[in-house]
Amino acid sequence: MGLTVPHEGAVMVRLQSYAETGVNCRLSIPFPFTQAHRTSYLGLTQRELDPEPEGTVSVDVPAFGTAAVIFRLAPSKDA
Repeated sequence: MGLTVPHEGAVMVRLQSYAETGVNCRLSIPFPFTQAHRTSYLGLTQRELDPEPEGTVSVDVPAFGTAAVIFRLAPSKDA
């Protein structure tokens, strides 16, 4: 659905499903991150996700529904 920056040091990935049943999505981003939180489309009610060893996270998206994940980015080595 889209990407946004809800605040400094974070990226939000928004998902939308048109499937008639719920789906599980595995997400990865090209930036190192320290935490990932499952949240609503608006960024409310956050719940921490456990990353997989390869750096992906899994999120369930309900049938005809939306979901989002906020990734807290690791500090830049240049900062």
